Amino acid sequence: AVENIITNGVLNYATESVKNLFSTGSFSTNKPAVSLVKEMILNTSELSLCSTLLALSARNETCTDLPGINVPVLIFVGSEDTITPPVYAQFMHENIKNSTLQVIEGAGHLSNLENSEVFNHHLLLFFDSVYKNQLISSHSPDNTILRDLRNKLNMLLSFRSI
Repeated sequence: AVENIITNGVLNYATESVKNLFSTGSFSTNKPAVSLVKEMILNTSELSLCSTLLALSARNETCTDLPGINVPVLIFVGSEDTITPPVYAQFMHENIKNSTLQVIEGAGHLSNLENSEVFNHHLLLFFDSVYKNQLISSHSPDNTILRDLRNKLNMLLSFRSI
């Protein structure tokens, strides 16, 4: 990808990237999201894009650390995600205790943009389950920090950016 940016420019990279980031259906059903992400890539400097891609390619393996995660985890994956396919999300789910796996049908790598209603619904359900478990396990019957966080999360999710 770095060679592609250097040889063919950011426009070509952006055009090719959105093909990998989104499901094929999003190009007709969610054009604003596709355009937004492509524009974000185009507005990123060549140096930043190349540096990010090099950092991603050099990152260390962390899958062996998954069993050590001891907090509730929500794993989202689009059913058409080619960057992190559902089989990898399933692997994470099987290796993280207390994890929840949500497959967003008809979505690619950016499931939060491709199907925000379903994504937000499952995010709120997960947060509510963690919130309720925290209230049950805490000695305080009123956990205002979690309640405030839930209210802020609800408010953020009520805004549709696209």
